[in-house]
Amino acid sequence: MNFTRAAKITFVAYFLVILAGGVVRMSGSGMGCPDWPKCFDRYVPPVSENELPDNYKDIYRQKRAKKLQRFIQFLQSAGLEEEAQELSKNPEVLYEQDFNPFNTWTEYINRLTGAFSGLATLWMVMLSFGKWKERKSLVVLSFFQLVVLIFQAWWGSMVVASNITPWVLTVHMILALILVSVQLIIIHLSENARLITDRKKIMWTSLGLLFMLVQILAGTQTRQQVDELAKNFPRQEWIEYLGVVFKFHRSFANLVLLMALIIVWRTYKKNRSIQRKEILLVALVLMEITAGIALSHFGMPPLFQPVHLLIGIAIFTAFLNIIFQPNNHAKS
Repeated sequence: MNFTRAAKITFVAYFLVILAGGVVRMSGSGMGCPDWPKCFDRYVPPVSENELPDNYKDIYRQKRAKKLQRFIQFLQSAGLEEEAQELSKNPEVLYEQDFNPFNTWTEYINRLTGAFSGLATLWMVMLSFGKWKERKSLVVLSFFQLVVLIFQAWWGSMVVASNITPWVLTVHMILALILVSVQLIIIHLSENARLITDRKKIMWTSLGLLFMLVQILAGTQTRQQVDELAKNFPRQEWIEYLGVVFKFHRSFANLVLLMALIIVWRTYKKNRSIQRKEILLVALVLMEITAGIALSHFGMPPLFQPVHLLIGIAIFTAFLNIIFQPNNHAKS
């Protein structure tokens, strides 16, 4: 297998992890495995509560408490005193849910996809050494991905330790966005792709990237508000109580669509044709808006939640993809 193919497989693996994470989120399975990296201290989780000790909740609550304390100390050392205090004073963080085989195996499959992405990244790093003389940046970026992925895995364990604290989960998602974005750059570099020469198009695409980043962050803030509302209100009332961030998120989608349409118009005006990747960008934005409307008007149906997340990440990478142009004479 050559490096470019390995990089593409790794790229797909990252999206599979995001999709699996979205399904975990949708189904409420985030605490299906109360420990990490094992699941109920096993490499293959149980299928029945009868396989667990009677005091399993106390056992894993104590384990999470120790890990959580180390995480709090890490946050304090990083200057995040307010976040550390929030975790230390929140009794719900150490709540241990009842064993549910569906939740456990859903989370377990999510972890298997994460393990696959780790192996794919490691394989890509090994193959990158063959590119050292040709393009050292591929080796550097591949190692960067490995480091970020290791940190992401550790942070994922903190998501579990903190009982899916919303802001901790948000950081987890942002790290995933970094991984897929850098991975796309690695793929283009491995194919000797070049930046497009149309400066105005680069400007509009960069604005699109910025707008989409703002939109994703607004979406994560909205999701955090939903997490809080879910504790006290039925699903059909969540939208009613969402604040200004949600309204901003809903309206700002129009600006993202505008950026995509401007990019398409500039290409058509200049070449009297439209590239497939630009059509894909517009299609993704329209799909995302449709998914958002479904979430907003139908009480946030669970099925649309992972779809909305996955398409949002895909739009960001689609904007990034536009600023590269292929080199048909490249070797991989």
